[in-house]
Amino acid sequence: AAIPFPGVLYCSCVKLFGLCAASVGLSEEAAVKLDMKTAAFTVDSRSKHGMITDMKPWTLKVIFDTKTRKVIGSQIVSMAEAPVKEIDTMNMAIRMGAVPEDLITINCAGHPDLSSEPSAEPISIVGVQASGKI
Repeated sequence: AAIPFPGVLYCSCVKLFGLCAASVGLSEEAAVKLDMKTAAFTVDSRSKHGMITDMKPWTLKVIFDTKTRKVIGSQIVSMAEAPVKEIDTMNMAIRMGAVPEDLITINCAGHPDLSSEPSAEPISIVGVQASGKI
């Protein structure tokens, strides 16, 4: 049986002078140009568990369409490479039509030296922030 091709959702990341940036989906500005009403939520996190000495800060931003409540875009800015895996998670969230409540229960793989604090999972925190507000 043929599998229908749903199209491609562009996901990108770049590292420049020690700063990493990643993006997927629509920015708030692009959504406004499409006459969409949006709500954006931002969470600050750490690249590693708190007990690791060389952890670095990073910020996750998630953009929702207020009409459908679905995730439509996300960006990450970081001083470390580790959070780039979260942009892939947000890519899948957009593809699957995730709403805030879907994000609350996401649990990304955790390792003290390779991932953000599991007790402060930024994607889940964004879900909590957005739930009931959009």
